[in-house]
Amino acid sequence: MFLTEVRRGGNTYLKKILILIALMVVASLAVSCGGDDDKERTGATTTATGASPTEFPDSGPVTLRLGYFANVTHAVPLVGLNNGMFAQELGGKVTIDPKTFNTGPDVITAIFAGELDASYIGQSPAVN
Repeated sequence: MFLTEVRRGGNTYLKKILILIALMVVASLAVSCGGDDDKERTGATTTATGASPTEFPDSGPVTLRLGYFANVTHAVPLVGLNNGMFAQELGGKVTIDPKTFNTGPDVITAIFAGELDASYIGQSPAVN
């Protein structure tokens, strides 16, 4: 019903809202389709120490203390840990020490206490 009113010119406020939404969609598409202006990029990625992401500056083993929630909504760490994908991608120098949590605030507390190096977490605790 409201679209027929727009066609007849009955509701100018709704017309303005629809035009604004259309302009925002067009602007979003224009920004997302923009090219990369960095002409000096060589294609090689390095870290701050100059090593490539798969190389480690020291030759010793590293332990990654990884936190996650053991439920289906956080399936990525469950699958990555259980099928060995994380270990395969990180290489032989990295040992994963997984730690499960039930709530986001517990994860934040563990990170601040230095008990975790990284964690999967929901959006709400990360904002707090």
